Amino acid sequence: MPEHIKRKLEEEIRALEHELTHELPKEIKKAVAMGDLSENAEYHMAKQRQEFVNARLGQLKKRMSELALVNLTNIPATVRASPCWICSAIKRSNTRS
Repeated sequence: MPEHIKRKLEEEIRALEHELTHELPKEIKKAVAMGDLSENAEYHMAKQRQEFVNARLGQLKKRMSELALVNLTNIPATVRASPCWICSAIKRSNTRS
């Protein structure tokens, strides 16, 4: 896997994990302290964000595992130079599943 792609995915995963474990619990706790949860917009927004972050983390971790399977040494440099190559390789692997 190209290092710059791996680094970018790892950075986003770290940021989302931090948000999920540190920031969102504080927001939810603060919203719960406001009272009635059924009409508490802050609480609902924080819970929705939590669901989104969980889903995005799952996507990123899956993509990392898929990219780890790609062996660039067997692919000619002219083909590797195209950024669309990796995207198309992942799409092909997704259709086989």
